[in-house]
Amino acid sequence: MFDLEQVDAFAQKLQAISEMIHDPVFESYMKMMEAGAKEPPYFDRMVTVKDAAKILGVNKSRIYSLAKEGHLKAYRLPDSLCQRFWLHDLMSLPKPTEGGEQA
Repeated sequence: MFDLEQVDAFAQKLQAISEMIHDPVFESYMKMMEAGAKEPPYFDRMVTVKDAAKILGVNKSRIYSLAKEGHLKAYRLPDSLCQRFWLHDLMSLPKPTEGGEQA
């Protein structure tokens, strides 16, 4: 027979998996993997240009420049024109200097 505690623990794990599968970040990750993207070093969040600018303390045009110059890898999700960036890529960039928007 099944132990009620084991059944409850199993149900909680299933619930957590279900929530993860329906998480928008996880869904975007899976779409990228299906489109042939290489797996990042660890499961990470993708952020928009707006969020990337907030994180780095620069404006959105600087984020586009960093991507164009090759300092920041930009990704496009299938069926989307918007660029996305892995959070760990943003965090690995040098911080902007005082009074400037260098990254």
